[in-house]
This record gives sequence, structure tokens and C-alpha cells, in this order.
Amino acid sequence: MKKSFTINIIKIYVLILYLTLINIELKAQLNVDISYTPLDLVQNILVSQGVTVTNVQFTGNNSQKAYFSGNTNIGFTDGILLTTGGATVAIGPNN
Repeated sequence: MKKSFTINIIKIYVLILYLTLINIELKAQLNVDISYTPLDLVQNILVSQGVTVTNVQFTGNNSQKAYFSGNTNIGFTDGILLTTGGATVAIGPNN
């Protein structure tokens, strides 16, 4: 009886460790680059080749627009980020 109890405790510890490690790997890793100009963001990120872009205007602080890439939990691997605050804050943590 005591040996069976000890084995079950070990199994529980292993399961907790396994679930903890899986949770660490599933966290999104977001990269944000605010060096892009508004024209670069639209012409090179938003639209595909063969589309002509003209009259791109951006009103706001340069830190409020960015290119993002990486593993996200929203289903996109990259794109344009427009914020009301600093775009680099989007990296998180956002708890």
C-alpha cells in the first residue's frame, strides 16, 4: 500500500512538472520594431506586390506605430501594430 501511494505521488509531481513546462513553451514571443516609416509599413507589410500605394499619412507619435513579428496568440505571425500608447509596451507582460 505504501509503495503504491509513493508511486502515485511521483506521478502527480511529474504531471505537474510536465504541465508547467508546457505552459512556459506556449507563451507568445512578440518582437516589435518601431523603426519603420508609415510608407514602409503599408507598402511592404500591409499590401502585397503589384499594388501601388500613394498618399500614406500617419498622424501620431512615431512610437505608436510598429511592425510586429513572432509567435502570437491571435493567429498572425507578423503585421502592423497601431497603438494609443507606445508600441513597444505591447511586448508585455500585459497581465
